[in-house]
Amino acid sequence: MEKLGFDDVINNIDPNSLNEITVAVIDSGVHFAEFNQYYEGRIEEVYDLHYPETTIMTDSNPTEHGTHIAGTIAETTP
Repeated sequence: MEKLGFDDVINNIDPNSLNEITVAVIDSGVHFAEFNQYYEGRIEEVYDLHYPETTIMTDSNPTEHGTHIAGTIAETTP
């Protein structure tokens, strides 16, 4: 986050001045046990494009790309 400058942005922004946004991660899923250790409650809804009848979108490995991307988004947004 530091190399991208996100820490400066986060430290210098008034969170009350921001509008709520929705971010979609189109990826391999999220390893929720790993993600929730740091960002519990940050994912409000899941939707599987391949199997829309399910809400289970779990990476089998906590180091998979989807978990990493979701964590980066959660880390860099208030």
